[in-house]
Amino acid sequence: MIPKDPLTRRNEAIDLWSSGAIDPITLYERLDDPNPRESARKMFIWQTNPAALFMDEQQLQQQMMTAPMQQGQEGAPPEQQMVEQQQQAQADPLAQVPIQ
Repeated sequence: MIPKDPLTRRNEAIDLWSSGAIDPITLYERLDDPNPRESARKMFIWQTNPAALFMDEQQLQQQMMTAPMQQGQEGAPPEQQMVEQQQQAQADPLAQVPIQ
């Protein structure tokens, strides 16, 4: 029988995360994070828009309010818009080439 001590549980969580087998909230729960949802939210922001992680709440709310109007996607949540922007940039390699 495999022991289920905290260290084994943490190592197993990291292995599962590395292989893509668990979601970030479950990862943080298994790492005994005091607020796993908040940590997962911060990870998502870091991966989709790192600058937003360092904005204060007022700046972040303002960006979230203006992003749908600029993109013409008023119904889509800001996180979805960020993901779509990244996917579009990755799909078109010429989009990353500066035009002079």
